[in-house]
Amino acid sequence: MVCVSGQYTAVLNDEEFVLNPGDELFIPKRTEQWGKCIARTRTIHAFGGKRIHRDEE
Repeated sequence: MVCVSGQYTAVLNDEEFVLNPGDELFIPKRTEQWGKCIARTRTIHAFGGKRIHRDEE
């Protein structure tokens, strides 16, 4: 998941992670999770894909 704007607090297995704009969080499959956010927060959630491997420049 990626925080686009605002602030999102993700809770994974009772551990809190605060995401600010530009922060990214990987959530493994079958992880117990929930979250909370402040007003006007925007996040992106992507499921089931594979990360892109880029060639070294």
